[in-house]
Amino acid sequence: MKTKITIIVCLILLSNFQLRAESIDSIFANLRVCELSLLTKNDRLDLLDYANCGQEASVENSCYGRTKLTKKLDDYIHLSMTEVNDVEFFLLPYLNNDTVVCIVSTLNSPLEESKIRCYTLQGRELTAPYRVPVLQDFLENESAIPPGVVLPIKMVYDVNDRIFEFEISLKHLSIDQQKKYSNKFSKVTYQWSEGGFVRKE
Repeated sequence: MKTKITIIVCLILLSNFQLRAESIDSIFANLRVCELSLLTKNDRLDLLDYANCGQEASVENSCYGRTKLTKKLDDYIHLSMTEVNDVEFFLLPYLNNDTVVCIVSTLNSPLEESKIRCYTLQGRELTAPYRVPVLQDFLENESAIPPGVVLPIKMVYDVNDRIFEFEISLKHLSIDQQKKYSNKFSKVTYQWSEGGFVRKE
């Protein structure tokens, strides 16, 4: 009887260890995706060690620039990958107790533009769990798309409410153009459910 109890306790401890092994630290350190290609596994482990100890988390990346881990939660990591590029790395609950890794890479200069990709824990890219908005989705009051104007889309993720917000970035335009177009575009918002992003009207 004691042997059976010992085996059960060992299995529970092993199960808990496996869950901890799949923490965001482990996933971030081991995931092989293009958005993290400037960082070796050792770079990522160093960033995690610094952050977990409450120190400034900064390493030299493969392009000889500095990459900083600026925010870390149980399911979210924010990286200042380069001087002009930020990367958000976050975990989302999926169907059947599965997990999706979403990565948002945002170029901040000379214009603001974001790209999002979703992966399995093994690094296999998934089809985006939402319909990517197009320019017409942002137009207010049946406005027309300004001809000859580059209009990149920026994405912002609210980690607390799992809300994903798309907006047209006007940062690269002149002040006069920004004023001219500032009221022409609305924001497009999605909220995560276990099956994917659901658009909020």
